[in-house]
Amino acid sequence: MAGKMTKILMLLALVALAGAGCSDDDPAAVPANTDTAPPAVPTNVTANYAASARTVTISWDANTIDRDLAGYVVDKDYQGTITPLVASPITALVCQDSDPRPGVTKYHVYAVDQAGNESAVATAMVQLDRTHTGDRLSLIHISE
Repeated sequence: MAGKMTKILMLLALVALAGAGCSDDDPAAVPANTDTAPPAVPTNVTANYAASARTVTISWDANTIDRDLAGYVVDKDYQGTITPLVASPITALVCQDSDPRPGVTKYHVYAVDQAGNESAVATAMVQLDRTHTGDRLSLIHISE
């Protein structure tokens, strides 16, 4: 009798577990067609300093590969402090830094798709130096 009772209890436990784990409205369930692929890395990223406007213009080529592209995000890395220049994805292919600082600044551009996947980062770098005539900055070096 004890063996039969054990089998019945085990069967009831399995039925209870099966019923609890098969809910169709489980928010943690991931659909089979979830997009996890990142978009292509932005290409031809450049940063150009305009002394007359005292701005750095960051630009890149359009992503023509990903149909679900939401846009691009741009960060400024100055002396290890990263500041978003564009926090939400933009569809424009240019962004300006209106507060360039002397020294080396890196500009990181990455693409974001509709699912929130982020591409690898593309970087352009500008090195600015103060001139001997005052508070003006001059471009010393630029690289991609």
